[in-house]
Formats: sequence, C-alpha cells, structure tokens
Amino acid sequence: TTRRRRDVWDAWPLFALFAACLLTEWAVRKWKGLV
Repeated sequence: TTRRRRDVWDAWPLFALFAACLLTEWAVRKWKGLV
C-alpha cells in the first residue's frame, strides 16, 4: 500500500491540472451564458 500511496502522491499534479481544466471550462461556459 505504501508504494501505491507514493504513486498517488507523485501523480497529484496531474489530478490538480485536470481539475483546473474542468473548472476553467465550467467558468467559461457560465461566463458565456451570462454574457
């Protein structure tokens, strides 16, 4: 489990980037909807 947990910690920037992309897309869609 230690190895797997280490892999998750090493990969967290990818998850953060993916989440940022989704948040950006959502914000753009909402902004376009308002404008």
